[in-house]
Amino acid sequence: MLGAKRFPKDYEILSRKGSVCCGLLGIKEKDGEKYKELLDEHLESGCEANYEGSAGGMKSATIVKMFCRLEEKHQLRYLQYIADGDTKTDVSIVEAKPYGDNVVIDRKQCINHFSKRMHTRLATIKRQYGKTHLSDKKTRGGKGRLGHNLPATVCDAIRPAYDDLCSENSLAQVLDGGTTNPNESFHRIIWSLCSKKRYHIRKHVQLAVDLTVIIYNDCYIGLTPVLEKLGIQCKNIPAFTKMITLVDKERIIEDQQYEPERRHEKRTRARTSRLLIESTLRSKDPNKYGPGIG
Repeated sequence: MLGAKRFPKDYEILSRKGSVCCGLLGIKEKDGEKYKELLDEHLESGCEANYEGSAGGMKSATIVKMFCRLEEKHQLRYLQYIADGDTKTDVSIVEAKPYGDNVVIDRKQCINHFSKRMHTRLATIKRQYGKTHLSDKKTRGGKGRLGHNLPATVCDAIRPAYDDLCSENSLAQVLDGGTTNPNESFHRIIWSLCSKKRYHIRKHVQLAVDLTVIIYNDCYIGLTPVLEKLGIQCKNIPAFTKMITLVDKERIIEDQQYEPERRHEKRTRARTSRLLIESTLRSKDPNKYGPGIG
């Protein structure tokens, strides 16, 4: 869970499998008593498996758990959150009422997912009316149907989707223009340390998430205290510090290239520079050509 300033505030890892439990299954049929004895010892010490529901409900269970402990852990309440279109998660948070019956949590929507909804609705209508006749007994395609002006029958077909997406409730959810892009960036670091293409036990995922929180908040230079506690003396090595600092600078520069405001400023500067050069060359050109030049 990322806060308003895009820093990780809390996280929870759920798992339906335990590596030790799965390993003990190999002796279950050969020695049932030994299996039961080792299993009891393992359960007493703590099992990795901490979730028994379906895989589809794991996400909503995690978010509800974090919302419920947020006030006690950080002394704050999240009254707004940016959703990614998962209705099950929204319903779970509303039903949980983490701050009591009198506190309503406002659900915002990621503007990117809202755009996908628009595309999905239109694509569904296009597929639905591909060969179906409209009110004028014609299909949506054909000569003169999808020109510069949409026929009234085609407008009638897409109007329900338009009215739904342009309603006050829908537009209020994307009024702030918030996105879940920071979450995707956070996840990208996790999967670079712990690939999601193969199965990993909970301890491996826990370690990857812990390292990701450090890297996301303090860059790679934040790993130095961790390495020091592991007995790797790298703080006083100039080459190591220089390498880590360079990696962090390159990562920041790469991320800034994709920021809309910086890209707009870069295009504006390039256009201004191009017009200035063109104006200078035109003033120095003896063979001028243009309207009003005789």
